[in-house]
Amino acid sequence: VTILLVKLYAEQMIAAKQGILTDELPDNVPDLMLQYLNEINRNVTQDKLENTEVHQFAEAIAWKCIESNFKPESTDCDVVLQTLRELAQDTPEKSEGIAKQRLNYLIKQMSLIRLREPGQTLRFVLDPLTEYLAGLYLVQKYQGNEEAWRTEILDKVEDKPGFPEEIRGFLLALRDCCEEKGKKYGVPVWVAEELGKRAGLDLVAIQRSQQKRRVRILSEELGAPEAKFRRQAIENLKEIAKEDENVVKSAVPQLQRMLKNDCEEPEVRLEVFSLLRKLQADIPMLVAKIEEMKIVLHLVKPLPAIAEDLGNGAYLEMVSIPASSFIMGSPENELEPRGDESPQHRVNIPTFFIGKYQVTQAQWKAVAALTKVNTDLKPDPSSFKGDRLPVENVSWLDALEFCRRLSQKTEKDYRLPSEAEWEYACRAETTTPFHFGETIMPELANYNGNYPEVAYRQKTTPVGSFTANAFGLYDMHGNVWEWCADDWHGDYEGAPTDGSIWIKDVKNYEDAETKKLLRGGSWSFIAQACRSAYRLHFGARLQVDTFGFRVVCGLR
Repeated sequence: VTILLVKLYAEQMIAAKQGILTDELPDNVPDLMLQYLNEINRNVTQDKLENTEVHQFAEAIAWKCIESNFKPESTDCDVVLQTLRELAQDTPEKSEGIAKQRLNYLIKQMSLIRLREPGQTLRFVLDPLTEYLAGLYLVQKYQGNEEAWRTEILDKVEDKPGFPEEIRGFLLALRDCCEEKGKKYGVPVWVAEELGKRAGLDLVAIQRSQQKRRVRILSEELGAPEAKFRRQAIENLKEIAKEDENVVKSAVPQLQRMLKNDCEEPEVRLEVFSLLRKLQADIPMLVAKIEEMKIVLHLVKPLPAIAEDLGNGAYLEMVSIPASSFIMGSPENELEPRGDESPQHRVNIPTFFIGKYQVTQAQWKAVAALTKVNTDLKPDPSSFKGDRLPVENVSWLDALEFCRRLSQKTEKDYRLPSEAEWEYACRAETTTPFHFGETIMPELANYNGNYPEVAYRQKTTPVGSFTANAFGLYDMHGNVWEWCADDWHGDYEGAPTDGSIWIKDVKNYEDAETKKLLRGGSWSFIAQACRSAYRLHFGARLQVDTFGFRVVCGLR
């Protein structure tokens, strides 16, 4: 078989260099064995049979050579002739002649079978060929008949002499045939799995090997000329990543090139971005804008950042926000402005560090395990579970205790952002309702789109799943509401202009009934509530699955 395969590949390569169109060699062994038969049959010159006929006869004879002990052996000529007579489906006289003619064709014209003890027994010249042809025969014979597979094959395996070593070749060949041809003939998926177990295969290792092969093929499809094929390849890689992220990481270099390609369609780049995020790969900072209801993407240089080690493998990434001034609040001509967002006023903001992401559940667990400062913290309060998901179901008082424990550990001033700092960080030097522009799209944030189901995810998403704003901050619109340090005020009359925290009564600042600010919208709120200027307020003790936070590190 090996010599023939070398010959087939050599002929194919020569034909390709000469510009001659040929059938490509198949990518699976069952089909390769059938092509082996085709190649031999091609050289027959007299009374040639069709390839399909050769396949049918050879498969039936191969099973007769294996049926007794599940390994290639000699079988009685009379048994083979009876099988061929049954396939002829003609009168007894004619069937006898047809059977002998067909057997003679396989022996003399194709040299597939050799006679032993002349006129008594015969067997195939190649054992692997026998095993695969017998496997193809059984797939077509039993098809979706679960009882037949169990009683005629699987229940008999362990009783065969030499099990499992001597029959492993047939079991593996049959398993291969079930995997490659099973879907066509309705073979139950579990048949291949059971055959693999009886052959002593490491099914986990095999599945991983198959997945690696799939990833290699999909990586090539990422370079397809048509965008629909590139998108489909990305979707398929996402599905594989749900089971095993590591196996998909071999596709990361190609995905990174796609993300950096300004000529690639924005929708494709967003899907690539999402997959790279899931794989936790190193990616450049991608900023999205909405212009004339179309998404435009730009790669930008990220601002300086630091990473705080929280322990237990959790790190808190903080981005340096440059000092500047901005106009806080919404203008009268903004879509559906609210009275509590006015009057607009200029605020001067000093430099500060703010969390690149909303505080995650992994970060929360690490800090909640630290020494208590004032109040107890639940180690796992969130409704939607996942280390990379934002922590939610936390009150303003919980967030305050988190900051105090973190400050005690790091000897730095960690706190909640002031409302002015939050809006400045969210806008990132924009004046539009969203840092994307005049509107928002489900491809760019997690909120209640209130139309196609995909637009309303009905739960939190891993932090950083969407593009950043110009400051390199993620999920400033949607996912979870973010607690701010300020007390609630009904408007901006008398608001500080230096970016500091606005408190009504210092003595009652930590009172559980005090109304506190939240910003940014969430997965369950509509687009209007995700605007940069939108304000929400609730009591400091309230815990809801839409409430989270991010932290600031600064001098105040």
